[in-house]
Amino acid sequence: MHDTRLIVGILLHRPDGSFIWFLNPLKSMRYILWHNYKWIILKAILAVLLILLIGLFFYSMPGYMVKKMLGT
Repeated sequence: MHDTRLIVGILLHRPDGSFIWFLNPLKSMRYILWHNYKWIILKAILAVLLILLIGLFFYSMPGYMVKKMLGT
């Protein structure tokens, strides 16, 4: 559907989606960032999750080692 406006006797035909990027900047940023940096973003998320998993392992390891040594 096209937006038709009459301004000072001039009939303008504008597509509905011509300024959609201006009205929704988050979608534009997502499109720009995701399409250009998709693999970097995925690798960064994977690295952060792996670091958190290793950190959780070292955080909980001493407690489990003490339990195992004491036989409880």
